[in-house]
Amino acid sequence: MTMRTVIRLPNGRTIGVGVYARAWRTILTMPRDAMLPGFAHFPEPAESVLHAMRGMLSEVINRHDRAYGIGRKWDNDYQVRMWRDSRRLRDIANRIRVYQFESEEARSRFSDLLATRDD
Repeated sequence: MTMRTVIRLPNGRTIGVGVYARAWRTILTMPRDAMLPGFAHFPEPAESVLHAMRGMLSEVINRHDRAYGIGRKWDNDYQVRMWRDSRRLRDIANRIRVYQFESEEARSRFSDLLATRDD
């Protein structure tokens, strides 16, 4: 049994990669405001369908990576903590006292830059 790569459309249907590629080429030749039925639940302009198809293609490519979507860097809280720590590093550069970092990465790399209560 061979595994066939399929792409799931927003309306729930699945299509093969060959059909997907032919549809892409056809949509590229259409006017941008042409209404296309059958892609989502209601007819949509060709421009928005092409935009959605580009996003789906990226998703298919990324799914081949075994680590896609796994790990700490995919967590929203991780992204927020790193952003806050970047702001704290900016404050340190502007000579504002910072006493702690949120993320373990920033603590391990930049703990020597933290101010102490004795300063």
